[in-house]
Amino acid sequence: MSGDGQTQIDDPGSQSANSAEARKLKPTATPATPADVAKVEALGKAALAEKQDQRGGGLLLRTRFADGLSAETISEAVQSDHKMIWVGEFSDAAVGFAEAELKNLDDGGRIAELHALYVMPGARGVGVGESLMEAVLAWAEASGAEGVDSVALPGDRATKNFFEQFGLKARAILVHRSLGG
Repeated sequence: MSGDGQTQIDDPGSQSANSAEARKLKPTATPATPADVAKVEALGKAALAEKQDQRGGGLLLRTRFADGLSAETISEAVQSDHKMIWVGEFSDAAVGFAEAELKNLDDGGRIAELHALYVMPGARGVGVGESLMEAVLAWAEASGAEGVDSVALPGDRATKNFFEQFGLKARAILVHRSLGG
């Protein structure tokens, strides 16, 4: 990759060079391993910082991510049998992640809750988020979940549109009123 962002292949006539470059530029989503914890923690900090200033973001972080996305909680999720974390890569760099958890329902069913899906701003629009979402949906289905839930903050049209692209639709609206203090 040159400094201007254009892909350069040293030997355009070489089939192996072209296929290797094509694989390098294809976004991927792979299950996180213990070796990925520091990468996911750094991405998680960026994700939480981005949400902090969005309408409803501060309270969301306090209620759903009170302990942040620490190395300890990421390590636990990586080793869990009911949680999953994926690392999204593009051009051999970790540029995103997703974290989901299976929840048992009172009637014996299960759903998958997508707690986080984040792609670094400079890596958006190349398919990393789509690869992560496809991995989440495949895992949820293979795990027997009957659906996937997530949250989009009010006014975050990009997230809402992204979820709708994968068939996720609003099924409830969470309302809130601050009482001072």
